[in-house]
Amino acid sequence: MGVKDSILNPHGKLGFIVPDKFMRADYGIELRRLIAQRGALDRVIDFGHAQVFDGVTTYTCLLFLSGGHERDFYAGVNSYFLDPQVFLRDIKMEAHPAATLTEDTWSLSDSLESKILNKIDSLGTALPKITKLLVTGVKTGANHIFIFKLVENKGSTCLVRQDEGEDLAELEGDILFPYWKAESMKRYYQKPAHRLLLYPYRLVDGKTKLIPQSEMEKNYPLTWSYLNKYKTALESRQKGRLKGVSWYGLSFASDLRMFLAQKIVTPTLATHNSFTIDRNNHFFPQGAGGGCGIVPAPEQSALYIIGIANSSLISFYFHHISSRFQGGFFAYEPRYLTRIPIKTLNNEDPVDKAHHDSMVFLVEQMLSLHKQLPQAQTPHEKTALQRRIEATDGQIDALVYELYGLTQEEIGIVEAAGR
Repeated sequence: MGVKDSILNPHGKLGFIVPDKFMRADYGIELRRLIAQRGALDRVIDFGHAQVFDGVTTYTCLLFLSGGHERDFYAGVNSYFLDPQVFLRDIKMEAHPAATLTEDTWSLSDSLESKILNKIDSLGTALPKITKLLVTGVKTGANHIFIFKLVENKGSTCLVRQDEGEDLAELEGDILFPYWKAESMKRYYQKPAHRLLLYPYRLVDGKTKLIPQSEMEKNYPLTWSYLNKYKTALESRQKGRLKGVSWYGLSFASDLRMFLAQKIVTPTLATHNSFTIDRNNHFFPQGAGGGCGIVPAPEQSALYIIGIANSSLISFYFHHISSRFQGGFFAYEPRYLTRIPIKTLNNEDPVDKAHHDSMVFLVEQMLSLHKQLPQAQTPHEKTALQRRIEATDGQIDALVYELYGLTQEEIGIVEAAGR
């Protein structure tokens, strides 16, 4: 590929072609620990989501290891998603102290980017400390049985059609809930839910519990009859592990407290931070077509957190800690979301309160503008709304840069990375 041999074949080092995900994924902890403890990393070249091999989807890095006790290692990272050949032709290897490596996820940014990331970390509070819940969605194990489209609302019952089939059923409305997929979760915007989820659970002492069979038969006879039609198929899920009293439950029920709360939601896969507010108790799946829900602590404003989380600065941060996928997508899963550092404010301080109130006002504007956009009647009206959205987005970014104390040079680096 036109790269100097000294980069791709350093003398006396053992080289591997490996997926880059070991640097961030949980399954890479032991490998990261071993390399870090021995000081064995000589250099790493990370291609990011640029595809190196024809015909297969891989996320490749070149890993060179020594016998150990390296004081520094060298890293070249495809931060700007360049074509592999262009990336290698212009690659710049930067030295990093080996002591910075641990079993924790590795972020191999250049020195200027690392300085920004460290500043964000030092000034922010990780999401788990300011939230009650941060949970992924449900897994039914049988979508064609549990997910529907509404045909007719009959009051206490609903006539529904299976979302992935043709069967009609009349079920009790109290056990059906609005169901989103990732396509409905947009940045500052929520599309209407066109599906319903059969969710046979309730809260017992704050825990999500399957409604017992006796109560299903008594209170939800139509639903119970429907489920029994599919008992054999439901029992066969997860290689038969759901046989027994839980045969009609979901493979993973998630947490009903999260679904029934006002929450921040994000799709699990997105090209950039895409958080919005859910005030209507939507349910959603886990995995690539689903999302995660975040319930802030009572003293925290969901709108303030959304403004911070959707900013260019926190998108920049998140793209350095999350797993990347082809097409520029990143994983918005709990293991990565928990690391987002939110700048918390003291509302007893007049300056902090002014910043907080400004952010909430701007996010309310963004939610309103995005709601108006699909209703625009003319190209002129749509263009005017887009310009207002861009201007408001810029105001949010400027406020976040101020909150995290970025210099003009650092702002330039963040914005260049986002282009």
